[in-house]
Amino acid sequence: MDYKLGYLQNIEVKKGMFPEERTVIATTYGGGVVSGFFHKNLIVKGKGLEVYLLERKEDRVLIKPRGGEFLNHKRILVSKNNLHKS
Repeated sequence: MDYKLGYLQNIEVKKGMFPEERTVIATTYGGGVVSGFFHKNLIVKGKGLEVYLLERKEDRVLIKPRGGEFLNHKRILVSKNNLHKS
């Protein structure tokens, strides 16, 4: 199944363990904090982390990061307000 590509914004980005890697810290819909390691090219300046939009329900969206996952979370639920408006 093909999913629409979006961008998770309101994230904190830090250096990773390797030169091409970045640590991304994000907040879930319920207020939890998740983090993961992603290739630096998956973070688009002015937009955020590239993610697949899996499912929308009212004011929340189930997402899956493109090219990786948050630690212990293959998918996370975020507020639709945390997605870049393209």
